[in-house]
Amino acid sequence: MTALGNEVTEMKNRVDEMTENLKTFESLPIEELKKENLELLNSNALLEEQFKMTSDKYEENLKLKEEMDEKYQNIEEAMEDKINEFASQNTLNTISEELKKMELDFDDLRNDMARKIINLR
Repeated sequence: MTALGNEVTEMKNRVDEMTENLKTFESLPIEELKKENLELLNSNALLEEQFKMTSDKYEENLKLKEEMDEKYQNIEEAMEDKINEFASQNTLNTISEELKKMELDFDDLRNDMARKIINLR
């Protein structure tokens, strides 16, 4: 075959191939695909809205958690202060009780000594 014959054969094959492609494209359900694409766009819009709402709620809950953490920290500090105050007060009470006991013992000892001195005279 000649070069011109080869070109004609190639062109005929390409025309046949393009004709097949065109038939394939024409057989596609374009209206159904358009409808499905529209449904997918609507679903995507709903999902985006849900994602935004969920994201907003997450941010809000994160802020609430931070506030609660801060309040919890404040409560912990207040409790620690109260415990330390109680421990300090309890120590002071214990010391006070011991001092009273020592005073009583001293008074008893002084009275005993006074009686012994009186008895020795």
